[in-house]
Amino acid sequence: MLQEDNDPSHGTQSFNVASALKHAHWITCIKHPPQSPDLNPIEALWGILKQRGRKRVWRSITELKQVLIDEWDKISMEEVRVRIAEMPSRCQLLVDSKGDFVKTALW
Repeated sequence: MLQEDNDPSHGTQSFNVASALKHAHWITCIKHPPQSPDLNPIEALWGILKQRGRKRVWRSITELKQVLIDEWDKISMEEVRVRIAEMPSRCQLLVDSKGDFVKTALW
């Protein structure tokens, strides 16, 4: 079973590479309403992972997987807590922007 946030790039709203792979490997997805990535703290952690991963060199998918595991393990609980603590101000920014994309220094 797989739970996703209904981001269209995950193949949840159309047929694409992601949806084809899920179908080919018999992955059942849990029905879940779309969520705003601006209000999901995991999105901030993906940002950290992408930023740190881009600084590393890898030559194969196996090496890339190891880079991502290594960098994920380096994300501290303090970094997680700081992003969660930003949630009240992010909520207000989202209200003020009438639901438009919200960008801050941490996200």
